[in-house]
Amino acid sequence: MLTAGIYDASTKANLTPEEYLYTCMVKGGMAKYDAFMVAFNPKDDNPTMVRDATNALEMKSAISKIFKKLQDDRDKEEQYEAKIKTLNRKLRQANKKLRELDEYVEKDTELDEEEKEKKLESISNSVDITKNKDSLLQELNYMQSVETDQNMRLKIITKIADIQKMKDQEEKLDEDVVHYYLPITCKDCSLYKNQKKGK
Repeated sequence: MLTAGIYDASTKANLTPEEYLYTCMVKGGMAKYDAFMVAFNPKDDNPTMVRDATNALEMKSAISKIFKKLQDDRDKEEQYEAKIKTLNRKLRQANKKLRELDEYVEKDTELDEEEKEKKLESISNSVDITKNKDSLLQELNYMQSVETDQNMRLKIITKIADIQKMKDQEEKLDEDVVHYYLPITCKDCSLYKNQKKGK
């Protein structure tokens, strides 16, 4: 027994109630054969007959429009997922470069100034971290403004929030650095020692 809601929805979609149920089940991810068997409850479950019947159903313009929109939505979601994966990869690379830079700065090695400058230059040239995060944010903001699907917009907004949170944390770390200057005695002062040597 079908409900009044199914009859109303099928009328709006220009489909029979059985066609509407079939379409909804296929949209939901059910196999076409199974959806046909549930929606139409045929006396003969011959796979060839069912395949021919589903092909005939999909030729109907209302059903073909629904399936085309479903396929377009899936394609769009795959494209966005690919873009988000690319952005995540870029973000991981930027974070890796940040960690390398932090590790290098924290190392207490005895490199001469020229070696230090070369190393810092190679790290900073490989990825401009602030520019990279800003470009990621800019691209995500554009994607979010263009997107019409609410679920995808929510995913994009979440990514934007994650990146902005990371930027804020980095800025806070810079602000939280406290420099301490300790007094020294004259005999420990490099200026004093140099002056003594010069006399």
